[in-house]
Amino acid sequence: METNAGVTGLNYQRMKSVFFPHTSFTDIELEMDRIDGLRVFSSMCSMIFERDITLAHGGFVLDTPAPTGLCGADFAKAMLFDIACAVKRSHDVLMDISPNDKEIVYGCGFKGHIFPQMVADLLGKQVVLRQGFTQSSILGCVQLCNRNFDLPPFSVAESRAFTPCPDGRYAEYYDKCETMRLNVDAAYNLR
Repeated sequence: METNAGVTGLNYQRMKSVFFPHTSFTDIELEMDRIDGLRVFSSMCSMIFERDITLAHGGFVLDTPAPTGLCGADFAKAMLFDIACAVKRSHDVLMDISPNDKEIVYGCGFKGHIFPQMVADLLGKQVVLRQGFTQSSILGCVQLCNRNFDLPPFSVAESRAFTPCPDGRYAEYYDKCETMRLNVDAAYNLR
């Protein structure tokens, strides 16, 4: 089963080339760590899969006047949160189709610590990243092959776990982000 949010990571890479052309992703995260909460919201995903809606427009939304001290890291953090919201929407669709009560979600290809923490907070589940795999299809293929050939489950000794924050640090922004997503596309179409 699959759901898809459309273009997500590609937009983040393009944002990096515009705002941070000579900065590593690690250094961008260090700048994001200095920002409390979200001061900018982003709508850059190109699909709402579960509603069969293609979004042709997106952008950034922030309070007016612009918050004092706004910086490029605010926009980067907004884009990561937008991608995390897309993961939550996709997760919710999959849970509607095939419910389960698992408290852990395994992620592959996640980088850094901010994005997996956002996903853990939004899903309300622990997000575990197994080391050594950057492509989810490889891990899934190994697991399916092992199951098919009655081999022991594949395990990786090292992993990083992200537990949802008790204060719901990112969960409080989800509804605001989802409402904004549809309004940005609708507002652009009024032009």
